[in-house]
Amino acid sequence: MNLPDEIKVGPYSIKVEVVDNLAIDREHEGEYSPRELKISLDSSVRKRHGEILMHEIIEAINDIYNLKINHDDMVVLGVVLYQVLKENEITF
Repeated sequence: MNLPDEIKVGPYSIKVEVVDNLAIDREHEGEYSPRELKISLDSSVRKRHGEILMHEIIEAINDIYNLKINHDDMVVLGVVLYQVLKENEITF
């Protein structure tokens, strides 16, 4: 998957990076940092980067727009939105 170096959510630019050992050190395969405006994805789960990135984008939207989406719903939304976009070959 070709990951962007950066994404825009509302007025903010959010850096996207692939890092080692996130899953081991922090027990996450991906992570959104509102303080740093950064999404990190663990290098060991490259096959799942699309759905994990989608989940972290939803985390960012939830934070930036002060929504109240619970984490379990964000997990489902991330997987399903990625699947719909991928299987229907939707690109922008």
